[in-house]
Amino acid sequence: MSTSMSATHRCLYISEIFQEVVEELASQHERRALSQLSRTCKALNEVVVPALWRELDSLVPLLRLLPEDAWIEVPYVTGSSILQLKSPKRLDWTRFDRYAQHVRTLNWRERMDVSPLALSALPVYRQATGRPLLPKLRELIWRETRSAYFSFIYQLLTPTIRRLRIMACDHDLENDVMVALLDHASTVCTEVEVLEICSDDLGDDMPTCNTAVGHALAQFLRLQQNLTQFWGEVYLSAECVRTLAELPKLELLELYVQHEETHSLATAAAQLSSEQPWFSSLRTLSLNVHQLDHDTEVLLGAIQSQTLAELLILTHCHPDTDTVHQHLEAVARAPYRRTLTGIQMEYERQPWETDRPPVAIGTALKPLYALPQMEYAIINAYSLVVDAPAIRDIANAWPALEILALISYNPSHQLDGCLSLSDLVPLALKCPELLTLEVHLNAMAVPNQQTTERLLPGPSQSQMRCLTAFDAPINEPERVADFLKRMFPRLNEAEYRGAARFPYESQQLFEWRWKSVQDLLRGRPASV
Repeated sequence: MSTSMSATHRCLYISEIFQEVVEELASQHERRALSQLSRTCKALNEVVVPALWRELDSLVPLLRLLPEDAWIEVPYVTGSSILQLKSPKRLDWTRFDRYAQHVRTLNWRERMDVSPLALSALPVYRQATGRPLLPKLRELIWRETRSAYFSFIYQLLTPTIRRLRIMACDHDLENDVMVALLDHASTVCTEVEVLEICSDDLGDDMPTCNTAVGHALAQFLRLQQNLTQFWGEVYLSAECVRTLAELPKLELLELYVQHEETHSLATAAAQLSSEQPWFSSLRTLSLNVHQLDHDTEVLLGAIQSQTLAELLILTHCHPDTDTVHQHLEAVARAPYRRTLTGIQMEYERQPWETDRPPVAIGTALKPLYALPQMEYAIINAYSLVVDAPAIRDIANAWPALEILALISYNPSHQLDGCLSLSDLVPLALKCPELLTLEVHLNAMAVPNQQTTERLLPGPSQSQMRCLTAFDAPINEPERVADFLKRMFPRLNEAEYRGAARFPYESQQLFEWRWKSVQDLLRGRPASV
């Protein structure tokens, strides 16, 4: 190596250092810089090219490597074009193959830069080699709702795929198109670790895995013994859920199940022997059901995992307090009771549910007070009641709490029993790790100095950074800011969110006053 080289130049000849530089540029998507480096010299080219081609969101860069007389780009709209293949008797795939072997991720999102005729012709051109287009692909993200393009996914499936994400239109997810795709995938992809299947409609009309599709999906899942994550934004059949329950490495599961399927699953779960696996490795579960009932209670209690840490429950119908309490009792008895650190519950309300009583948080959460390791609790419902005793019990039960959010979409039930500023004191004293608090609050009454010294006799150790006050009337921003600073010395964000409880003019006034509180907490003059 020449002694006249600069120190920087000499460092680049150390492969580990240059590899770090390349990886940093790749992580920042600096493709232009990588392309320039690849043309510097042969040594750098060999390191840069794999990073430059590792991730693609289009096949056009590869197709342009085919002989120039094999393709043409036709103007489509301003600044864009569509690549079309001509029909030469023979294509030279040498340059295509050289770079295609480096592609590890393809993120296809309804591309408009390649014609469907060109895509459908590719398999014909590839028959001579028998190789897939991207032979070392590890991650395929296929978001395609157009039927003319959807079948091209067949050309991209390879045994090397470990992460597979498919989004299609409802029609394709519910008919023979998906059955054929799953049957084909079962013969090619058997080492998938992350699988996501979703539709372009996540509302009430979300597609259902009918008998044929459900059976084909279950067959595919049964082969994926290394599957660790499944995201299924489609209603799964009971057969699919039972198959997922038996997978030995499944850690993360998003599950949508219709009401009639939950009964079948609960029956199967109740008949399990101690040797039969039933979600034995779960760490995170998102359960989306129509309503909470005895069947969902059985399902939560049957989970065998002793590592489940996060539980999310979403329902379309608003439960009562006793139902929530019974479900959380099942959770508090389950094998994962010692590892659960977070729970999130989202309760919607159907239009006909006009007489549903609010969920009393103090009673509903009581079974979980036996789990001192809880780090977060997020409850969003149409109607909640949160009172001072509930906050006191939460503070005493969960010393490791970091996030607490108790939100009601219909705050009318909160009007009389809304939390006051002094009701938050137990959280400041007993939950030093609490960072975020979201509650309905009434800040009109601020404790005087004597009361403040009695409630908070010493410096607070609270780490809280963010307070979101819902439907929170306020009169004296300066005094509120002083009291909050005494409770939460590190608080620097106090946000107001209003609903329809107060007239619009009052909403504006409260929002302005809470903005003044935030300014004062940050050491700035109050908003004018």
